[in-house]
Amino acid sequence: MAEEILAAREPEYQDALQIARNDLLTREDQLRELSLWLEDLGYSDPQLYEDLATKISSTRRARRDVVSEGSYLFENDLLNYLKSKKADTLKLERSVNLTEGKERQKSQPIPGSEAHHPASVSSTESLVQNMREDEIRKLWNIAKEEGYVVGSQAEGYIPLSEPGHLTGGPTRGTAYAHVGVTGKPDPGRFKTDPLPRNTTAEEAWKSLKPMLDEQIELNKIAYEHPVEQLARQRASEAMGTELQFGGSDFDTLQEQRKLAKERGVNLTTISKSFDKYPGLTETGLVPGVDVMTDVGSTVPRALGGKQGGYEAMRGLTQNGGKVRFSRTRQLVKGATKVIPGPVDDLLVGGAMATAVAGGVLITGGSPAQAAQAAADTGIDYATGDLSGGDLAPATITDSQRNPTTYGLKGPDMSQPPMSTSSADILTDPTTKPQQPKSAAAKIIDNPLNELKYIGKQGLRGIKKIGGAILFGF
Repeated sequence: MAEEILAAREPEYQDALQIARNDLLTREDQLRELSLWLEDLGYSDPQLYEDLATKISSTRRARRDVVSEGSYLFENDLLNYLKSKKADTLKLERSVNLTEGKERQKSQPIPGSEAHHPASVSSTESLVQNMREDEIRKLWNIAKEEGYVVGSQAEGYIPLSEPGHLTGGPTRGTAYAHVGVTGKPDPGRFKTDPLPRNTTAEEAWKSLKPMLDEQIELNKIAYEHPVEQLARQRASEAMGTELQFGGSDFDTLQEQRKLAKERGVNLTTISKSFDKYPGLTETGLVPGVDVMTDVGSTVPRALGGKQGGYEAMRGLTQNGGKVRFSRTRQLVKGATKVIPGPVDDLLVGGAMATAVAGGVLITGGSPAQAAQAAADTGIDYATGDLSGGDLAPATITDSQRNPTTYGLKGPDMSQPPMSTSSADILTDPTTKPQQPKSAAAKIIDNPLNELKYIGKQGLRGIKKIGGAILFGF
């Protein structure tokens, strides 16, 4: 009975997979065309091109994930897309990235650990992108039978600190997972030329296996580096128990994350501090818990820290409350129709807000009114609201633009401290953020600069919700 159900399930999934990968590839092409179109128009705002590049990367990441997954992890995402009346590739991209992000979160043993694919999806997808779906699926089954991990399921991820994963550090040399052949970071190192369409799974395995073996060796070097091992050891000592890193006991991992967050235990903070101040490794102190350095983003609440990161973003407020469309701003809807292909409102928010501000001035408005109209438009684009009506309260302050200001900078660590009072650091008046200007004042002073920040915060919110990582691998 189970075999009959699976026999009917697989063809439907493969149909959805083929359609989804083709549509996501089309979306990438459309976004690239948009970038070229804006260049031809002479539009020179680098922030807009940065946002477009981010959306292209996000779409590419979703495509790589679904192609490189041998299980049915993305089945709901793909089948819902296949059955929807409107082929919304943006919704599909976000859905896939959200599913993948949840798997990353499930796999995280403590804060500051990053989920690393044992087999880079940029390498696996590039190899099979021309092959038929049925042969691709067979290939992933062969890899599984041979004991290799390919795909994005939570139990397969390798937990690494940021230096061990992406950047390296002064004491690591080339001992990190995404090191390139030159010794510098290169997440696309194993991306390769695609095999011909008629390649069978058995033939493809001959090319895939050596690539996987080389990546496994790099992963082992990164995970077993002395600084990475010591960071995990110190984290366990700070927690008073032997921590679990990796595996499929997700209830235990969730409990570890919760307790580690409360105690300020962060794998990347520990690892970076040991890289920057090697003397700390001999003290037995745990950076971020026993001693505060200038490495790390937030001070834990248990030590008197304030809100930071996503918690701070949720606390945004806007003076004035309601924001509605003026008649001039309705022109924006017509302007978006000339842009080829599907593109987020967020991407054109800065350009459209500038156009709206110009419209207000042309029709006799004051500079202050023009700035306010531009701000309203940029905020609406950033929140996806182009139909008018009320928006959630939102005011963006300097400290919220830079979440690291919520962390407190410690003493001079040119010589590693033997002991530091966290109370002394936390009461240091020099670490308090300056009182911010009002949103309206900032926008009037420099409208374009403020709109760039609005766009960035909206984009970061999307990344946070989707669980996305900075690179498409």
